[in-house]
Amino acid sequence: MPDYHYVLMDKSGSTRSGRTAAASEAELEAAFAAQGLWLIEATPGSAGKQATELPRHAGWIWGGVKRRDLIEAFAQLQFQLMAGIPVLTALEGTVADSENRRLRHIFDSLRRGVESGNMLHECMRQFPRVFTPQMISVVRAGESSGRLPEALAEIRKYLEWVDKLVKDVRQASIYPCILVLVLTMFIMLLFAFVIPKFVGLLQATNVPLPLLTIVVIEISHVAQRVWPVVLAALFLGPVAVGLAYRHSKAFAFLYDLWKLQLPVFGELHRMVALARFCNTLGSLTRAGIPILNALDLCREVGDNRVLEQAVLGMRQAIEAGENMSSGMRKHRIFSNLLVRMVAVGETTGRLDEVLNTVGAYYEDIIPRRIKQVFSIVEPSIVMCLIFVVGTVALSVFLPLMALMDSMR
Repeated sequence: MPDYHYVLMDKSGSTRSGRTAAASEAELEAAFAAQGLWLIEATPGSAGKQATELPRHAGWIWGGVKRRDLIEAFAQLQFQLMAGIPVLTALEGTVADSENRRLRHIFDSLRRGVESGNMLHECMRQFPRVFTPQMISVVRAGESSGRLPEALAEIRKYLEWVDKLVKDVRQASIYPCILVLVLTMFIMLLFAFVIPKFVGLLQATNVPLPLLTIVVIEISHVAQRVWPVVLAALFLGPVAVGLAYRHSKAFAFLYDLWKLQLPVFGELHRMVALARFCNTLGSLTRAGIPILNALDLCREVGDNRVLEQAVLGMRQAIEAGENMSSGMRKHRIFSNLLVRMVAVGETTGRLDEVLNTVGAYYEDIIPRRIKQVFSIVEPSIVMCLIFVVGTVALSVFLPLMALMDSMR
């Protein structure tokens, strides 16, 4: 019997690895399933050897692949397979047509793996930074059912949706972010360098200063002392938050919970997370992946630890005999619309269609909601700028007017 190197996931989402002998990958999967474990990866001795025989700079090419290039590669592969071209020949054509050197190198490695007798999904595991576990599972289900072109179509559609969502958010947020940065820098320059030049002039007049002017001067003194700290915080703060988010699960959970509770933006964050969850779960279930395994795979797609914990709790509820909609009702992150639609899908046996319908709804409403949110933010930033400039100007003119009155 061949020797397999395996990677498992238990009910809590923890992974473990090891090596054992089995007649086939299917037998190995069945043996672990009987123990309540899900087989994520099984690499035979020959495949395991091949997995180590990557190009010299394989680690370098794992990252840096643009989502748009990956979409085009999956589209080419899908259409060739739909035309009846064998997988190996389709991979050769994708390699020849790809303009991205890194992606061409990756698909050439997939071609060589398939040529040596491995399944496509097994070869994809060599590149975890390019092919996510969700993609690999969908391809695996497609290969098992003989519907690989349909599986590739599911992946392509999902990647296109994510690409469009990211572009919408980026385009809508660039201008407000620039405004916030410029406003912050302007206020710091104003209070740290401009106002101090007027302080000496105002104090030399010996005119009693109004309360507003005194407050502005005090703020200016504070700004002169702390502006280097504020400047450092603007640039180092996001880096520190990113590192803490990556290395501390507790901080990541609290940060994601805080994002969901933000006024105006909180609901937008929830919509984006639920849209990713619905589209991913719909694609996985439509590919024939069992619901418990599909929930394991899509826990992290929302990029939100609160949603991840909710999905884990929902999975445990299903294992305890409850239906999916009942498990959802226990977690506030799931919208009432999603809970009702899932209940309908469970009753009619069309859960994948219902999930895609909800995902399409969010796909339609998120861009409009983004525009609504930033249509409120932009005027607010402008009004804040007008208020600050007006307050500073008034604090300077009030003593000057008092001086002119005293000279009459």
